[in-house]
Amino acid sequence: MVGLLVSSADPNLLQSTGTAAQSPFVIAATNAGIKVVPSIINFVVLTSAWSAGNSGLLGGSRTLYGMAREGHAPKIFLKTNRMGIPYIAVVSISLFICLGFMTLSNGADTVFSWLQDLVSVSALVGWMVITGVYLRFYYGCKAQNIDRANLPWKAPFQPYMAWFSFIAFTILLLTGGYTTFVHGQ
Repeated sequence: MVGLLVSSADPNLLQSTGTAAQSPFVIAATNAGIKVVPSIINFVVLTSAWSAGNSGLLGGSRTLYGMAREGHAPKIFLKTNRMGIPYIAVVSISLFICLGFMTLSNGADTVFSWLQDLVSVSALVGWMVITGVYLRFYYGCKAQNIDRANLPWKAPFQPYMAWFSFIAFTILLLTGGYTTFVHGQ
Protein backbone atom coordinates (compact mmCIF):
# COMPACT_ATOMS: atom_id res chain seq x y z
CA MET A 1 0.00 0.00 0.00
CA VAL A 2 2.89 2.38 0.76
CA GLY A 3 4.20 1.97 -2.81
CA LEU A 4 0.93 3.35 -4.22
CA LEU A 5 1.21 6.73 -2.46
CA VAL A 6 2.50 9.72 -4.41
CA SER A 7 4.38 12.44 -2.59
CA SER A 8 3.28 16.02 -3.28
CA ALA A 9 6.96 16.76 -3.94
CA ASP A 10 7.19 14.12 -6.67
CA PRO A 11 8.85 15.80 -9.71
CA ASN A 12 6.65 13.84 -12.13
CA LEU A 13 3.57 15.77 -10.93
CA LEU A 14 4.91 18.99 -12.42
CA GLN A 15 5.89 17.62 -15.83
CA SER A 16 3.79 18.73 -18.77
CA THR A 17 3.87 15.70 -21.05
CA GLY A 18 0.53 16.05 -22.85
CA THR A 19 -0.26 12.47 -21.83
CA ALA A 20 -1.50 10.80 -18.68
CA ALA A 21 2.07 10.55 -17.33
CA GLN A 22 1.60 13.39 -14.81
CA SER A 23 -1.58 11.87 -13.36
CA PRO A 24 -1.17 10.81 -9.72
CA PHE A 25 -2.79 7.46 -10.59
CA VAL A 26 -0.26 6.83 -13.36
CA ILE A 27 2.66 7.91 -11.18
CA ALA A 28 1.50 5.59 -8.40
CA ALA A 29 1.08 2.69 -10.85
CA THR A 30 4.49 3.37 -12.43
CA ASN A 31 6.10 3.49 -9.01
CA ALA A 32 4.44 0.14 -8.28
CA GLY A 33 5.88 -1.29 -11.50
CA ILE A 34 2.63 -1.53 -13.51
CA LYS A 35 3.57 -0.33 -17.00
CA VAL A 36 0.22 -0.61 -18.82
CA VAL A 37 -1.69 1.94 -16.66
CA PRO A 38 -0.71 5.07 -18.68
CA SER A 39 -2.13 3.51 -21.83
CA ILE A 40 -5.34 2.53 -20.05
CA ILE A 41 -5.75 6.04 -18.60
CA ASN A 42 -5.13 7.62 -22.03
CA PHE A 43 -7.73 5.27 -23.53
CA VAL A 44 -10.31 6.16 -20.86
CA VAL A 45 -9.68 9.91 -21.27
CA LEU A 46 -9.89 9.63 -25.07
CA THR A 47 -13.15 7.66 -25.03
CA SER A 48 -14.62 10.05 -22.43
CA ALA A 49 -13.73 13.06 -24.57
CA TRP A 50 -15.13 11.35 -27.66
CA SER A 51 -18.35 10.53 -25.82
CA ALA A 52 -18.73 14.07 -24.49
CA GLY A 53 -18.16 15.54 -27.95
CA ASN A 54 -20.60 13.11 -29.52
CA SER A 55 -23.19 13.89 -26.83
CA GLY A 56 -22.76 17.63 -27.39
CA LEU A 57 -23.09 17.22 -31.15
CA LEU A 58 -26.17 15.02 -30.95
CA GLY A 59 -27.84 17.09 -28.23
CA GLY A 60 -27.05 20.41 -29.90
CA SER A 61 -28.22 19.33 -33.34
CA ARG A 62 -31.46 17.85 -31.98
CA THR A 63 -32.07 21.02 -29.95
CA LEU A 64 -31.55 23.15 -33.06
CA TYR A 65 -33.87 20.85 -35.03
CA GLY A 66 -36.51 21.09 -32.27
CA MET A 67 -36.22 24.88 -32.20
CA ALA A 68 -36.76 24.96 -35.96
CA ARG A 69 -39.85 22.74 -35.57
CA GLU A 70 -41.25 25.19 -33.01
CA GLY A 71 -40.49 28.17 -35.27
CA HIS A 72 -37.68 29.53 -33.06
CA ALA A 73 -34.88 28.82 -35.55
CA PRO A 74 -34.66 29.07 -39.35
CA LYS A 75 -36.57 26.38 -41.30
CA ILE A 76 -33.39 25.23 -43.03
CA PHE A 77 -32.51 23.28 -39.87
CA LEU A 78 -35.56 21.04 -40.51
CA LYS A 79 -33.91 19.34 -43.50
CA THR A 80 -33.15 15.68 -42.85
CA ASN A 81 -31.60 12.93 -44.90
CA ARG A 82 -33.41 9.67 -45.72
CA MET A 83 -32.47 8.26 -42.30
CA GLY A 84 -34.03 11.22 -40.45
CA ILE A 85 -30.75 12.88 -39.43
CA PRO A 86 -31.03 16.70 -39.42
CA TYR A 87 -27.77 17.09 -41.36
CA ILE A 88 -27.89 20.90 -41.67
CA ALA A 89 -28.22 21.18 -37.88
CA VAL A 90 -25.41 18.65 -37.37
CA VAL A 91 -23.08 20.50 -39.74
CA SER A 92 -23.81 23.90 -38.18
CA ILE A 93 -23.22 22.61 -34.63
CA SER A 94 -20.05 20.87 -35.86
CA LEU A 95 -18.69 24.18 -37.08
CA PHE A 96 -19.01 25.63 -33.59
CA ILE A 97 -17.46 22.55 -32.03
CA CYS A 98 -14.48 22.99 -34.36
CA LEU A 99 -13.85 26.39 -32.74
CA GLY A 100 -12.73 24.43 -29.68
CA PHE A 101 -9.85 22.93 -31.65
CA MET A 102 -8.44 26.41 -32.25
CA THR A 103 -7.42 26.48 -28.61
CA LEU A 104 -4.93 23.68 -29.24
CA SER A 105 -2.57 25.93 -31.19
CA ASN A 106 -0.27 28.67 -30.01
CA GLY A 107 -2.52 31.18 -31.78
CA ALA A 108 -5.51 30.48 -29.53
CA ASP A 109 -5.13 33.87 -27.88
CA THR A 110 -5.24 35.48 -31.32
CA VAL A 111 -8.46 33.68 -32.21
CA PHE A 112 -9.95 34.60 -28.83
CA SER A 113 -9.03 38.24 -29.48
CA TRP A 114 -10.76 38.08 -32.88
CA LEU A 115 -13.93 36.69 -31.34
CA GLN A 116 -13.77 39.29 -28.56
CA ASP A 117 -13.35 42.06 -31.15
CA LEU A 118 -16.32 40.76 -33.13
CA VAL A 119 -18.51 40.83 -30.03
CA SER A 120 -17.31 44.33 -29.12
CA VAL A 121 -17.94 45.68 -32.62
CA SER A 122 -21.41 44.14 -32.73
CA ALA A 123 -22.22 45.69 -29.33
CA LEU A 124 -21.10 49.11 -30.55
CA VAL A 125 -23.14 48.77 -33.73
CA GLY A 126 -26.12 47.65 -31.64
CA TRP A 127 -25.88 50.72 -29.42
CA MET A 128 -25.49 52.96 -32.47
CA VAL A 129 -28.71 51.49 -33.87
CA ILE A 130 -30.48 52.02 -30.53
CA THR A 131 -29.43 55.67 -30.32
CA GLY A 132 -30.30 56.18 -34.00
CA VAL A 133 -33.76 54.70 -33.48
CA TYR A 134 -34.28 56.88 -30.43
CA LEU A 135 -33.26 59.99 -32.37
CA ARG A 136 -35.70 59.09 -35.16
CA PHE A 137 -38.42 58.59 -32.50
CA TYR A 138 -37.56 61.91 -30.83
CA TYR A 139 -37.64 63.90 -34.08
CA GLY A 140 -40.74 61.98 -35.26
CA CYS A 141 -42.58 63.03 -32.09
CA LYS A 142 -41.38 66.59 -32.57
CA ALA A 143 -42.58 66.63 -36.21
CA GLN A 144 -46.03 65.37 -35.14
CA ASN A 145 -46.24 67.87 -32.26
CA ILE A 146 -46.30 65.13 -29.60
CA ASP A 147 -45.18 66.66 -26.34
CA ARG A 148 -42.59 64.58 -24.41
CA ALA A 149 -44.47 65.41 -21.20
CA ASN A 150 -47.33 63.18 -22.44
CA LEU A 151 -45.05 60.14 -22.68
CA PRO A 152 -45.02 57.67 -19.77
CA TRP A 153 -41.28 58.16 -19.33
CA LYS A 154 -38.82 60.64 -20.75
CA ALA A 155 -35.06 60.61 -20.47
CA PRO A 156 -33.36 63.79 -19.30
CA PHE A 157 -30.99 65.80 -21.47
CA GLN A 158 -32.47 64.58 -24.74
CA PRO A 159 -31.67 64.65 -27.64
CA TYR A 160 -28.21 65.87 -26.60
CA MET A 161 -27.24 62.68 -24.73
CA ALA A 162 -28.44 60.52 -27.62
CA TRP A 163 -26.34 62.53 -30.06
CA PHE A 164 -23.36 62.42 -27.71
CA SER A 165 -23.73 58.63 -27.33
CA PHE A 166 -24.11 58.09 -31.08
CA ILE A 167 -20.98 60.14 -31.82
CA ALA A 168 -19.00 58.46 -29.01
CA PHE A 169 -19.96 54.96 -30.22
CA THR A 170 -19.03 55.92 -33.79
CA ILE A 171 -15.62 57.21 -32.68
CA LEU A 172 -15.01 54.06 -30.62
CA LEU A 173 -16.01 51.89 -33.58
CA LEU A 174 -13.75 53.71 -36.02
CA THR A 175 -10.72 54.01 -33.73
CA GLY A 176 -10.93 50.69 -31.86
CA GLY A 177 -8.38 48.97 -34.09
CA TYR A 178 -6.16 51.92 -34.91
CA THR A 179 -3.03 50.03 -33.80
CA THR A 180 -3.49 47.80 -36.85
CA PHE A 181 -2.67 50.76 -39.07
CA VAL A 182 0.36 51.93 -37.10
CA HIS A 183 3.64 51.30 -38.94
CA GLY A 184 5.12 47.91 -38.07
CA GLN A 185 1.84 46.35 -36.96
